[in-house]
Amino acid sequence: MLQVKDFNALISCCNQNGGLYHLKRQKGMNTLQIILDIECRGIARYGKGFVVASNEEGIILLDESLNVVNFSHAGKGLDLHGIAISGDFAYLAETKLNCIGIYDLSNGLNRVDEICFSSVNVNPKVDHVAHVKVDHPLVTSNMFL
Repeated sequence: MLQVKDFNALISCCNQNGGLYHLKRQKGMNTLQIILDIECRGIARYGKGFVVASNEEGIILLDESLNVVNFSHAGKGLDLHGIAISGDFAYLAETKLNCIGIYDLSNGLNRVDEICFSSVNVNPKVDHVAHVKVDHPLVTSNMFL
């Protein structure tokens, strides 16, 4: 029989009762604690803490104890999905714009650049950018066409 070791997991959920959850397994017992009571679309490690993407709230920085240390409404309403970190930059899948927005995490969480697949003005059918991964110099993404 497979023995599952103790672990910690962060789970982002965007549906009803969404949020950021901490799942902890210790000595065979599981506990689930809600960290953020907002819909969360993605989470990525940044330094010792984390970056959370929320379509309702924008970008949220957490410290290693999962406390909110900074947030920005940048990206709010852009149908944010996956998130990846490279250096001090967050790459967020912005489904509403058919883009990956690039945000500076060290300087006000501002949107500083973008990688767009098609213009929503030219192609009103949203490509649904859902995931992003950065492995410099390569950026990969998946979407529903």
